Amino acid sequence: MRRVASGETVFDREAVALSGHRGRRRVDRLALLTYRERAVLGLIGEGLSNREIGERLELAGKTVKNYVTDLLAKLGLDNRTQAAILATQLRDDLRDGESAA
Repeated sequence: MRRVASGETVFDREAVALSGHRGRRRVDRLALLTYRERAVLGLIGEGLSNREIGERLELAGKTVKNYVTDLLAKLGLDNRTQAAILATQLRDDLRDGESAA
């Protein structure tokens, strides 16, 4: 995840397929998430651990874990790596959502 956060490309074909190929479809997936879930997704994309996300957002570790579980389910992702890939692909859209809220 840290490699992805530093700008390297390490995409798994299956994860890319899950993320969708059309930009609009990918952005529409963000509409499924709450503001806080989008923030957590963005931080996963930066390679942060649950503990680090909790510190950044001033949340308990269990709360972060719940957000991660919920956003994975909503997005139909199997694991955190797929979430990091999606977050990297949607980085600009995630930032736009932060400034709009």
